[in-house]
Amino acid sequence: MSLRFSLACAAIAAGSAFVALPPAIAQESETAKVVAHFADLALATYQDAVSSAETLKDDVSNLLREPTQDNFDKVHESWQTARIVYKQAELFRYASAQMADLSHRVDAHPIDEGFLDYVGPGYQPSSGNSYANFDLVAQPEITLDGVTYSWDDMSADFIRDKLNFAGGNQHNVAAGFAAIEFMLWGEDNGEGEYGEGNRPLSDFDIANCPDTACNHRGTYLLSAIELLAADLSNMANKWDVTGSARAAFIEDPDKALNRILSAVGSVADVELVQNNFEQGLNGNDPQNELDTFADYGYASHLLAARGILNTYLGDYYTLDGESIIGPSLADLVSAKDSELDNQFRLAISVTSVRMRALIRFVRDDMPLDDIYASKDPDGVARIDEVIAALRNEADLAGKIADALGVGPVTFGPPPTAG
Repeated sequence: MSLRFSLACAAIAAGSAFVALPPAIAQESETAKVVAHFADLALATYQDAVSSAETLKDDVSNLLREPTQDNFDKVHESWQTARIVYKQAELFRYASAQMADLSHRVDAHPIDEGFLDYVGPGYQPSSGNSYANFDLVAQPEITLDGVTYSWDDMSADFIRDKLNFAGGNQHNVAAGFAAIEFMLWGEDNGEGEYGEGNRPLSDFDIANCPDTACNHRGTYLLSAIELLAADLSNMANKWDVTGSARAAFIEDPDKALNRILSAVGSVADVELVQNNFEQGLNGNDPQNELDTFADYGYASHLLAARGILNTYLGDYYTLDGESIIGPSLADLVSAKDSELDNQFRLAISVTSVRMRALIRFVRDDMPLDDIYASKDPDGVARIDEVIAALRNEADLAGKIADALGVGPVTFGPPPTAG
């Protein structure tokens, strides 16, 4: 059993274990305390995201020093771990406008991968992108918008300020998880063990590379991970005790509670159902699948759903195994309407079970992008069951807001600053 399957199943099993417990004894819990603990959960999750990104950078450094298959496998696993942590934070970007700009860079996709590295003859970039076949790592110097830079200029700041979204095109992604993922896996051409990309280890063997591409690839990759860690650290800081996102939340607890419940419904119905599952089933390009190069979208969806469970129960397990527990939405709901609390606990349990069934199908029978492309009846049926469960969660989030006197909720894209 692969690590990525084990991690995903462990996460969903942990969620199911929580839901299987009898409902917590109803207790009085002020809204302000629940909101403050929500900020604590955000801080802990983003701090883990920073730690996992730093581990990824260390592992890439080891790979570049010693390009062995074991080190290459470890880098892949480190990216997957970082992804598992970050996707649990999806709900926080739907709750706070202060996450908008940073999260857009951290999780930008889809990308025109030919902007960064070599691609095969089947590559189909977005239309009208003059940099779609730029092949960054093959460039002896980097000329962007008429200005030429040396590879000595490559840094986190250079990627952020000059390279990312070059030419004003949102498909020229040079920052965040998807760009790093492509550099580690290569194109999703179906040649990997599970249909993922199949980048060879030799692409990182600097000592035996016939040209400068391997060195450039490593230089860019380390800078991109450094920027990822810096952005995640900035996000964590905003939820710290003096952070601006925390301050905005605790200022008006009732408004914050509305934002939290709106975010619950938005992650369930907008992010997961509309932007991912339905777009995959109804779209014309299965390569728009999230985490397409690693074929890891199923785990990202699972952990975004897990973020709803974390929020409702007020519980998050850190990478170090520490449990962050405090006043929760479940406390508020059970004190107000125990039946509604039972309904939501059942809803997240059903989502967990159906997600698990989908994951098993994806891992054992057919990758998610192949389901999207072929419309395989068994795969589509499993996706439809997950969609129904997620939409039930969203519907119940609205009912909870009304019961707590903070409705109505609004489901939609993440809020933006200003």
